[in-house]
Amino acid sequence: MASAAHTPLAFDSPPLRKPALTPVTGRPAPKEAPPAAQAPAGKMLPAKPLGAASAPGFGASALLPALASLFRYGQVPGTPLSEPKPAQRVAARDRRCSPIAFGASPFAPPSLLHRRNALNIVETFEYLRPVEEPVVHWLHNLVHFWDRIPGYVRYATAGAGLMLFLWAAFPGMAVADLLGSRLGRLQETIRSRAAVEIEEDFKTGMRDWRGQGDWSRSWRIEKAGYVRPGKLALFEPSMKMDNYRVEFLVQIERQAVSWAYRAKDEHNYYAAKIRLVRSGPLPLFSLVRYAVVGGEPGPRVEIPIRVMLHDGVPYRVQISANGSDFSTAIEGQLVDFWRDDLFRSGGFGFFADSGERARIYWMKLSQKEDFVGRICAYLFPSALETRSATKSQ
Repeated sequence: MASAAHTPLAFDSPPLRKPALTPVTGRPAPKEAPPAAQAPAGKMLPAKPLGAASAPGFGASALLPALASLFRYGQVPGTPLSEPKPAQRVAARDRRCSPIAFGASPFAPPSLLHRRNALNIVETFEYLRPVEEPVVHWLHNLVHFWDRIPGYVRYATAGAGLMLFLWAAFPGMAVADLLGSRLGRLQETIRSRAAVEIEEDFKTGMRDWRGQGDWSRSWRIEKAGYVRPGKLALFEPSMKMDNYRVEFLVQIERQAVSWAYRAKDEHNYYAAKIRLVRSGPLPLFSLVRYAVVGGEPGPRVEIPIRVMLHDGVPYRVQISANGSDFSTAIEGQLVDFWRDDLFRSGGFGFFADSGERARIYWMKLSQKEDFVGRICAYLFPSALETRSATKSQ
């Protein structure tokens, strides 16, 4: 129910009225029931059961008042009322009232489609013509094909056409020599840009290595498939390289394993080594790097290695030199990264200082491994790549 402070809105419609039944014209109404017209509007009349003496017959005129009494009061006379059931409170709503008692709402027929006087047909097709053989415009098709091919194919086709024209116009040897020299320069340019990947497993000896003095006597090649380095030895195919990546499998037997990179000769190079700090079940290792200028080692930088390594087990080491950037990784985990521009190019090699002993199982040297380098190597392999393939055979 609405609260006392709530003021209902004023409506201009009449109040709700109870339905009033009007007797059928021409038929007598029961004596006990007053006429419906005398009933005051909005007043409830008490129900009076029909007596046996005044009960009408079972005709149409006697059945309507009984039905009216049933519908008016909602209960058959003489039947006990059921107990009221608790109901939820319904809040008052200010809505517009309208008399709807026994009012017949107008029936609205379903909406029909709008009728049209004529049916419009729109033709959206063309009448088929007799099949005719199409006219072939070869020049138009050729231009269209030329526009669709890639640019590098156009340049290659234009160059080939120009060379054929010069060959036909000037059949002398001067044009042939000129074209041969141009092609030779192009081939050398492609070879210099080609990717290089050289593997060294020391099975054919140390013929691709060079050093100073009797360096070869300090190296030992074991039949088990590894070498023990001694004095500094440089890998000769890498001496003219500037940017490269080296990967090798090594095992420390005593103290450390040492290598050189960007070596211009046996007296000028970068040096680095993995040193065994403490042996045992959980050994400790460190990375030491320094520069050697004129045969004299410079200040050393030592970095502890945070990678889990075991003593007496081989592991892979990766060295990368790209411009002035250098990095060292062990088993794929980065250990050190630094920059220096003292040496811009030079080869790679191994050495062992006094008291050091290690095993080198294999080494792989790679250069210019990008997409362009691999394409150039497929067209014109580098001389170093050809040399490596000949050595493996």
